[in-house]
Amino acid sequence: MRILYINKNFRLVGGVERYFFDLANLMKEKGHKVSFFSMTEDHNISSARNKYFLRPVSFDDKTVPGRIRYMSRIFYSPEARKKITLILQKFSPDIVHIHDIYHQISPSVLLEIAKRNIPMVQTLGNYHLISPNYNMYHDGAVCEITRRNKYYNAFFHRCVKNSYMASFIEVAEKYFHNAFGWEKNLISKFIVPSQFLRNKLMDYGIDPEKIITIPHFVTKTKGIKKRPGSYILYFGRLTEEKGLLFLINVMEKLPGIQLKITGRGPLREELEKMVRKNRIKNVIFTGFKQGRNLTDIISGSRFTILPSLWYEVFGLSILESFACNKTVLASKTGGIPEVVKDGYNGLLFDPGNMEECKDKILKLWHNVKLRERLEENALRDARMRFSEDKHYGIMIKLYQEVIKRQTY
Repeated sequence: MRILYINKNFRLVGGVERYFFDLANLMKEKGHKVSFFSMTEDHNISSARNKYFLRPVSFDDKTVPGRIRYMSRIFYSPEARKKITLILQKFSPDIVHIHDIYHQISPSVLLEIAKRNIPMVQTLGNYHLISPNYNMYHDGAVCEITRRNKYYNAFFHRCVKNSYMASFIEVAEKYFHNAFGWEKNLISKFIVPSQFLRNKLMDYGIDPEKIITIPHFVTKTKGIKKRPGSYILYFGRLTEEKGLLFLINVMEKLPGIQLKITGRGPLREELEKMVRKNRIKNVIFTGFKQGRNLTDIISGSRFTILPSLWYEVFGLSILESFACNKTVLASKTGGIPEVVKDGYNGLLFDPGNMEECKDKILKLWHNVKLRERLEENALRDARMRFSEDKHYGIMIKLYQEVIKRQTY
């Protein structure tokens, strides 16, 4: 099978990109032909197809040409349609699997794919299909002010970047694409990693027949040496909705326990400033890690923590922890409880509940027998519930069904 994968970023930014690359690699390992369509950016992973990639655009580009390119890319992009035509002619895919295309690629590519009668599926890693604010988090809390199809509220509430301008652009984009219905009409199936996201999409009017739940998977489950661990670890994007300001406040009350924060993102400077200002000695920033370096730092932890405040779609870092034989303490929000079963493979706490979070950190830190039982179940889940072979079987069956339906 020939599969074209499309995502706006061709470098590791967060869980969306991690899954994008892992899935493509899995399909290549199983003998399928894989190609890519994305943007050309600094720090991109190399690809034989990058000559077909789009020029990068960004909202942060304040120049007039940069703003024009960004605005055109959001609504309709002749450049994107021209470039996707070249890759479709060169590669001739049997199916196109779309991930995140908002803003930098735009749904205009869907028109050219549909014109050639090539079936499309899309994995959703956020809420952009139903909300101008892709993570539904604003002003320190979950925000559903645009429910249902009341996108204009995002402008008055400044839901995007706390900016009237950014919010206006997002609102205009939602009304524009809703009017044409390209995504909802041209994509055969929306793939979601959690039942929570499926339910949320249905609440906002997406046809349930077009949504299929397929959890993510993890590959690293063998050959990792078990270690007792000497710190707690958070790894992932450093953004406000991940609950890191809250977590540092918790750790300030636990001076005898060290927390390592691994990753990059727009909140890093504020987090480091907070640690310095409050003279918090038990929080350490390690920078971005990947590959063996990331596996090593996970393996060196006593357990990992995911204190998300938003509707976390899935929490891919949970699976990576499980694969390293580590249990997870996580907030009870979004799709997380579908992965972390409280008292079975990890522990849960109510998002933003400082006392509950602190108590469960202490419980996991000191109770060796509890931790070992949770770790055993976590590793079993990584190998059984979230294995690459299981994921491959479900995904390839979906591809075949969608191709067959499009053919007849």
